[in-house]
Amino acid sequence: DAGKKINDRLPDSRTILTYKPTKRKGVNFVWPKDPESPSDTELDLQQVKDLSAPPTDGVYDYALGKLRLEFLRGDNSNEGNTSGKFRKRSSDLGDIVNSSPIYVGAPSTRYSDTMESEKYSDFRKKVRSAIIYVGANDGMLHGFDTNGIEQVAYVPSPVYPNLRLLTQQDYKTQGDGDALHHFYVDGGLHVGDAFFDTEWHSVLIGRLGAGGQGVFALNISDPDVFDTDTETVLWEFTDTDDVDLGYTFGRSWIAKTNTTAGTWVAIFGNGYNSNEQSNEL
Repeated sequence: DAGKKINDRLPDSRTILTYKPTKRKGVNFVWPKDPESPSDTELDLQQVKDLSAPPTDGVYDYALGKLRLEFLRGDNSNEGNTSGKFRKRSSDLGDIVNSSPIYVGAPSTRYSDTMESEKYSDFRKKVRSAIIYVGANDGMLHGFDTNGIEQVAYVPSPVYPNLRLLTQQDYKTQGDGDALHHFYVDGGLHVGDAFFDTEWHSVLIGRLGAGGQGVFALNISDPDVFDTDTETVLWEFTDTDDVDLGYTFGRSWIAKTNTTAGTWVAIFGNGYNSNEQSNEL
């Protein structure tokens, strides 16, 4: 049971990645050394403010923001029923509603060896650990091994304005229509193989569904080295990139375009309520 086993993980031992919009790259989901001036390899200032909101007379409580981030990583030390404490959890894994788990083993598509400069059949011989990916309403996509042990998690940038809600004592983790429940990484997932940077890769396309206006891509070619140094986080596409992007409930595809360049792309619809400019409460 992944929901039980995740409680045994030390918060600092978990590999949790996120996206830094101003630099358009993946970074680790850890609190910056200087929250008012994060480095290029740390959270964006706006993400720090989202975790530290709401401001009092324009001043953000960065100490509170740090505690919230640690809570999201699985730190239970500040949970309780008294004033100033965060809600008590039975599991550090959030509720899974509309994001169906997807199993990813060895590459299995039957692309022709003449499709690209490198043979796809060689990529198919790749031996790698099987991972089960699923989005949850704790703000993260999770990747579990077949024993239910989390190997990686990813926090998409559009969910940041609502992450603080997860710490509230009156937050409810279940119940359709409950005003105190919020969706985060709640969309469907798609995994496919693509050729870029002179080699074949396996790529996961994730959508937020009701959780926000955003789509993201992760390089899941080698599940034994999930980190920012190996460029696990490929990109995010949100309503900031295109105002016509809405809440993406439909399917995604990975395909090679029928052009001279033969570019590999992710294909998805613009989604519902594309006139909304933000998912922030």
